[in-house]
Formats: sequence, C-alpha cells, structure tokens
Amino acid sequence: MGPPHGVLPGVVALDLVLAETSDHVVAITRLSAYPTGLGFDLVVMARTYDGADPLLFGRHERGRRKAWDATGALDPDELRYGVLFSDGRKATSVGRRPPGPPDERGERTITLQARGGGGSDRSWHQEAWIWPLPPPGPLTFVCEWPAVGIAETRVAVDASVVTEAAARARVVWPGPPAG
Repeated sequence: MGPPHGVLPGVVALDLVLAETSDHVVAITRLSAYPTGLGFDLVVMARTYDGADPLLFGRHERGRRKAWDATGALDPDELRYGVLFSDGRKATSVGRRPPGPPDERGERTITLQARGGGGSDRSWHQEAWIWPLPPPGPLTFVCEWPAVGIAETRVAVDASVVTEAAARARVVWPGPPAG
C-alpha cells in the first residue's frame, strides 16, 4: 500500500498546525493526492532537545518505543495521529491494520501507513499514506501527545482540496513498473 508507481501527485501546500505548546508544534505541511489515495507530511518541532524522537524511535535511552505499556495503556510518550473521514471511518498511527472487508455501505476501512521520515534532535518529518481518497465533506486530522501536554486536537480541511488535487495527478508511466 502506497502511492502508485509512475504517477506524479497533485500537491496541496498547507500550514495546518494540529497542536502547539510553548515547546512543541505538530503540523501538516503538504498533501500529495493520487487517484487511489493521499500522502501527507507530518512535521514535529521541539524548542529544546528532551531525548524524544516522537516519530521514529521514542526516547533514545529506552530503545525502540512500544505503543502500549505493560498494563495495556497507551504510552504517554507516543505521539498519536490519525484521520477521520466525513462518513465516520477513521485510522490512527496506533494499532495499524490492513484494509478490512467492506462495511454495510460497501466502504472499506481506511489504511494509514507511515512511510519514510527522518529528523534531528529537535525537528522530525514523517510521510504517511492514506487509502482510499476521502469522501466529500471534512477530512479531519487528529493528534495527541500526552507526555508534552498535547491533549487530543482535531483540525479539518475540506476534502474537495484533496479530490481536486487528485484530479491534477498525472500518469507518467502507465501499468506496473518495468523490470
């Protein structure tokens, strides 16, 4: 699951701040729309280095992060993000799962998949992929990061910006990849 091979996306530049504290910012800076789905860039910035790497490995002194602690509760150090479609379907960065069977409306569950990313000690970038394209209405981005004082926040954009961008996507090489 990911962007189709040989297709240039329609791009929407954003400065969509999902959450901001005196020491942290979580934002979406770009949407990349394809006929089959949507990519977005999640950017996280911290005023000072606090040992966290919220998108890749968690706190360095603890090693790779686990989303749940020993009691089954979500780890407060975990930056959680997700999307909510206007029809009620949603997907989050916690408990990722492959697309499921169609629901009673014939709609499949949403896939949210982390792709590439990187960063430094105070700035991180994560690419994410959403499948399928959202239906008309609000497309809501959600984030929560308890360890840094970010309660659940929601910011919506009109899904028409996505469908209009997807219509601008251009097939460069049709069919499967060569070789």
